[in-house]
Amino acid sequence: MKARITPKAWLLGVLLVAATSCNLTESLNPNGKPKSTGGLYEMIISCGTPIWNTPVGDTLKSIYGTACDYLNQYEPVMDAMRIVPTNLRNILAKHRNILTVEVDSTLTEATSTAIRDYWASPQLIVQLKAPSNAALLEYINNNRQPLIDIFEKEERDRAVAGNKKYRQAGLGSEIKEMFGINIDLPNGYRKRSTVGNDFMWVSYEYPLASQGFAIYTYPYEGREDFLMESMLARRNEFMKRIPGPSDGSYMTTQDMFPPEVKYMTINGREWAEMRSFWDIENDFMGGPAVTYSTRDVMNNRIVVIDCYVYHP
Repeated sequence: MKARITPKAWLLGVLLVAATSCNLTESLNPNGKPKSTGGLYEMIISCGTPIWNTPVGDTLKSIYGTACDYLNQYEPVMDAMRIVPTNLRNILAKHRNILTVEVDSTLTEATSTAIRDYWASPQLIVQLKAPSNAALLEYINNNRQPLIDIFEKEERDRAVAGNKKYRQAGLGSEIKEMFGINIDLPNGYRKRSTVGNDFMWVSYEYPLASQGFAIYTYPYEGREDFLMESMLARRNEFMKRIPGPSDGSYMTTQDMFPPEVKYMTINGREWAEMRSFWDIENDFMGGPAVTYSTRDVMNNRIVVIDCYVYHP
């Protein structure tokens, strides 16, 4: 496993914006625990060979090797590395995400336990135990999505904390003044443009890549505002304000693959998530995009955070 910037790491983490990396001396966190190792969306699975070489191992590989939706290249939901339990020590025991799998014949049913910051910080350890391989397999199959969700949520929460710790005050204040919302952005993001009082474009530019988002608002007209067709039309209307590299070019949504929409509640607020691929009209660029929309009841409007990645 190796640290890297990928479309998945940005797009799965972009929801954080909506919700608000050889020393002789070991670096410690405020809680006294050493800093955890490993990169974003990486995990270790500690599982003995007799269990791993059964459908239990095959199922875990299938779960964490599932391709993320709406990316223009393969990215697993988690980059998992399996080790035998005797190797879960020293630097490997300090990994940020650990799943342990064990058969314990003294148990009467399968159990799962989440432990945080045991050997390092931040760290999540999920322990799966069952009286037999068959019981393990049944439990895992019945909890496929929760076994993904718990690690994904942990990564999002860590990024939220990191954004708050290393936030840049200037741009956040501009967003607050213009839209009345609080967003913690780490250093490196820059405002690219504003249009009127309802649109701002922000991006982080790399030598050969770009990641950015637009915030825009429009009046709330009813629940139909959260239908895919309505959100897509609004996306194309507002994202047209992001120019492409050539005269007359601008951002739009690729129509070859229809967007996918799901609805969620975060901190008591309802959101619609729309995943799609963006395109440049009259030019040749594109990549994955994710759009988050929510209703601002007090101001009778829809607030949208529309995010994209360019990673050729």
